[in-house]
Amino acid sequence: MKLLPPCLLVLVVALAMAGLAHGQAFVIETQGLRVELTGVGKGAADDVKAVVQEQIQLTEDKEMSAPLADDLAFFVRQRYLDLGYPDAVVNWEIQGGAALLAVTEGDVFKVGAIRYEGNTSQEEVQLTRYLLRPTHDKLGGSSASPVFVEADIKAGAQLVQRYFQAQGYLEAAVAEPVFDYNKATMQVGVLVKITEGRKYLFGSVQFTGDLLGRDKEVQEAVSEFSGQPFSEVKVETARAKIASVYQMRGHFAAVVNAVANPAANASGTVPVLYQIQAGPVYEISAVEIDPKFSAGAQRLIKASFKPAVGTTYSPSELEIMNRRLLDTGVFARMELEPVAQPGGTLVLQVKGEEGMRTTVGFYGGYETFQGPIIGAEVRQVNFMDSGNTASAKAEYTGRGINGSLKLLDPALFGSRYSLAAEVGAETFSIFDYDRQSYFGKLALERRWNKHITASLFGQVSANSTESTELTPEELGPDEYNLGSVGMALVFDYRNSPVVPTDGWMASAGVTTSGGDVQFLKSEISLAVYQPLTKKLRIAAAARARAVQISGGVDELPIDLRLFNGGATSVRSFAEREMGPKSKSGTPLGGTATHVFSVELSYEIRPNLELALFGDAGTVSREEDNVFASPSDLRYAIGLGIRYKLPIGPLRVDYGFNPDRREGEDMGALHITFGFAF
Repeated sequence: MKLLPPCLLVLVVALAMAGLAHGQAFVIETQGLRVELTGVGKGAADDVKAVVQEQIQLTEDKEMSAPLADDLAFFVRQRYLDLGYPDAVVNWEIQGGAALLAVTEGDVFKVGAIRYEGNTSQEEVQLTRYLLRPTHDKLGGSSASPVFVEADIKAGAQLVQRYFQAQGYLEAAVAEPVFDYNKATMQVGVLVKITEGRKYLFGSVQFTGDLLGRDKEVQEAVSEFSGQPFSEVKVETARAKIASVYQMRGHFAAVVNAVANPAANASGTVPVLYQIQAGPVYEISAVEIDPKFSAGAQRLIKASFKPAVGTTYSPSELEIMNRRLLDTGVFARMELEPVAQPGGTLVLQVKGEEGMRTTVGFYGGYETFQGPIIGAEVRQVNFMDSGNTASAKAEYTGRGINGSLKLLDPALFGSRYSLAAEVGAETFSIFDYDRQSYFGKLALERRWNKHITASLFGQVSANSTESTELTPEELGPDEYNLGSVGMALVFDYRNSPVVPTDGWMASAGVTTSGGDVQFLKSEISLAVYQPLTKKLRIAAAARARAVQISGGVDELPIDLRLFNGGATSVRSFAEREMGPKSKSGTPLGGTATHVFSVELSYEIRPNLELALFGDAGTVSREEDNVFASPSDLRYAIGLGIRYKLPIGPLRVDYGFNPDRREGEDMGALHITFGFAF
């Protein structure tokens, strides 16, 4: 084959790339049908391809026909209209069994000046948000001058009308917008004419029927009505809340009707009457499981809903049981349908769909202390159709390598207890010593309700540490076998376990060990989260840990000692680097630590927060009691940024050391995932 001269080859490639950039032509082949498109610009290419593929997938045609080609041209033009090309033209013909679609895109207009006539009560900025909402939703973001799509603006005008009605202007009407196309500026002016009408307010609110002592809860549902603009949406929302008050306490068939007639009240105030029929209290008599579920899935369902049988119907309790099932990962979807039976009982019908059994995941990242992180995990739910979950994990970090095998039974012996068994090995290199450990763990856990979890655990391990720099006293026992058991209790009343902004959390735990090293370890913590405004929140936390050992801190292996400093403690120090050190600079740890933190966070944009924080903490080699008074407090003052992700926030903090001592850094930078507390 004869090659083109280099200069001509460059020209050909350049022309080809230019053609692609302008979307001159591309071909779609699917289900044996071929569509060739020309004239499609780069900005619309993905949308046009999606439309064509979607329409072909909906057809049962085996060959290209005139009706199908005409349909394709129609839907492609419709997509162009949605994208803001009002003059787009799509012509079609069939050649060689393929549909040829020739696109002439035309001009793209943007939304220009927006004017409102007849508005005397609402801020125009708020009206514009509603007017442009359909456009912004389609674009996935906001813009002061988005692409103009006539249908979207008309839909937005209807939202403006609903907004007025929600503000009490029940007779408000918004006419179809008037558009003014300006070819010189390529913008479209929009005129929105509004007829407000009378403003209606909530009047008296009354209740009929037997409230069964729930007067206070019922009144709370309508507490915001007084003097507020009347809205049928608010009336319905309160009606559903009142019905929920009774349904949550077993009145499955509770009925609440709302009566309000604005047209009959010339004064502009609308009284509301709620008619309450609580009905009898229902009990769950049985659970019926869809036979399509596998044996392992049925075992988990029976264990989860077994406590509900014979008890009063409670949607909140059923939701907790359902959430526990979904957390196992066995189910992709669950449906609970209570069915009333004669005699005031319910049969709970459970349907749904099981999820993918085997998943393989890879991850990577960076953390200030760990350094680079690369890992992989294989996980199989409903292992061998038992309902159990088996997983294998391997991870490399800048500090070492670790791997483990784990088996989890979410419903031990058909109960609400879960049992996790794990074996693994890890290596760890830090400062002037290296550590190796081989371990086996067992953990028995029960979530008693939505907020309280208790656990018992045990572990055996074979451990070794070595160092050429540390003295035997600094290093502690360098080879030891350990057996330990412990228990923990967690009270979690946060509004979110991943990104908490309200509520509180407390925990307490104790661990005792036997073998070559005998000690008693205890820990208590409390964290409180409080929103101050919609975007501003404050959080505070306190944590104390202690290890009691008869021979003092030198008899405790260095890797079992307690340390302070780092991303989750006093943030003016690097990880573990607060407190006494060896001559070579290795932190030696202690037998007691305290940490106190307060943090003020402000959401500067969606999912992005700026935080101001302060920390205080101690490391003691003399105290060994969590209730000991902390002394020689060290401090941190700093700023941080949090970017919220589905797995938790990516956090960057810098803590300044205000009482810097000889040999200490001015502060420390921390990059990690999750909140400090």
